[in-house]
Amino acid sequence: MTSERTGRKPPSRSRQLRCRRRGVLVVRGELDVVTAPALVTRLVTSRSIRVVDLSEVTFIDAAGLGALCDGARRAPQPIVVGAISANVARFLALAGIDHLDLAERPRLTMRAA
Repeated sequence: MTSERTGRKPPSRSRQLRCRRRGVLVVRGELDVVTAPALVTRLVTSRSIRVVDLSEVTFIDAAGLGALCDGARRAPQPIVVGAISANVARFLALAGIDHLDLAERPRLTMRAA
């Protein structure tokens, strides 16, 4: 099966979320309504994850962003975003989000129109 957006085969579910090094969760491929629940589950159930690396995310939608915020809010420890891909940066800019603070309570800061 290939992605309609990228034309490439998406990573398998087992490779979508993986810890590259202790405390860093790397998210690969698409972070959308299909893959978002796995992110929430991983963030909520792991005591070792401190950083979420989004540098390998090829697509993100509102469900993916919601999962990131929900998972960070419910995680047993503070979560920070370590890196983002150009696609994630573009999505945040289009959504008018110029600051994503996951340190205390997930909060989105919107730009004034």
